[in-house]
Amino acid sequence: MPKRERGKGSPCMYCGDPANTVEHIIATWIIDVLSQDPRGLPLPTRFSWTDPHSREVRKMVGKTTKNGKPTLEFTTHVCSDCNSGWMNDIDEAARRVLTSMIQGVDTELTEAEQVAVAAWATKVTLTARHAYVTPAHIEKDWTSYLHTHKTALPFWNIWIARYRGRWPIWYTPEDLSVRLLPGPPGVYPSPAV
Repeated sequence: MPKRERGKGSPCMYCGDPANTVEHIIATWIIDVLSQDPRGLPLPTRFSWTDPHSREVRKMVGKTTKNGKPTLEFTTHVCSDCNSGWMNDIDEAARRVLTSMIQGVDTELTEAEQVAVAAWATKVTLTARHAYVTPAHIEKDWTSYLHTHKTALPFWNIWIARYRGRWPIWYTPEDLSVRLLPGPPGVYPSPAV
């Protein structure tokens, strides 16, 4: 895979315009919600993640915005139109329901909320893959579809899970794979609805 240009002035991963702004992958409002978690989110925010290439656990320490809000410097460069336009719209469309989910409130999602959360998860996933020291594989079709349609790709399945760990936030980037096992397929009961 050819090395991608990255950083300020390089092409935006979504539209190709000059990447002249910094996208916070974990939005400042999410850090604000997490700071209210009863487990206690240390401020400035500390973020742990497992580098997919070296497998080492890395830690980032957050900063404070000009307005005094804690933020996390898990970022990548994108163009200002994408950052303050459709990417921000995706965050805002999912914000209310994500806040409820992050706070641990049992939340039943309407179809529109499912679409909003799936779009948000897709945006965060693709943008995070670009932020690694050596960016993870990203198909141009993925970024083009998200940029054009502002929604998750139609053949993607988005899974959201509840986390009850010791820390309010933990990030481990992993790609899922499917492999065939020898023998006849197992029969599994349908999940409870």
